[in-house]
Amino acid sequence: MDVTEYTEKMSELIKCLSETSAPSPRGPNLVLCGIIADNTGLLEILDDCGVNVIDDMVAHESLRYRFDAPETPDPIMSLALTIGSVEGCPVLYDPGKKRGDMLLDIVRQRSADGVLFVMTKHCDPEEYDIVPIKKLLDKNGIKNLRVEVDQQTIYAGQIRTAIETFCQII
Repeated sequence: MDVTEYTEKMSELIKCLSETSAPSPRGPNLVLCGIIADNTGLLEILDDCGVNVIDDMVAHESLRYRFDAPETPDPIMSLALTIGSVEGCPVLYDPGKKRGDMLLDIVRQRSADGVLFVMTKHCDPEEYDIVPIKKLLDKNGIKNLRVEVDQQTIYAGQIRTAIETFCQII
């Protein structure tokens, strides 16, 4: 898209957003964590429970935008350098295993009520990370829940019950 047209559209969007009021919070303020969290059944459950997703460490969501791409003459190299600098992603090389500390910082900065781990079914890297991260959150008194979803799940009665209970506990 032409930069001028893009800028006009973004300015219009910003103006529209500034004219609207934010909805009143209805439920707990949660940070989501996982690889992907766009399952329509899950999103419906979160909405029904009044969950306010105030931040996330979801690889397919904002995690990939937390790191700026460096300016280089070669845009492919810029993207490669960006991928190489991403920390805290369960499916990328992360020798320092900073994901837990990063999540803890986000929860504290945003004053979140808890963390919802959206685990992708049969995803080994994510399953390896969950144990030390859960221990870190528990040690720091941060309520957390792990639910397992796949992209085919539409009706998720167990997930609904778990999230409803978690929201009531918080």
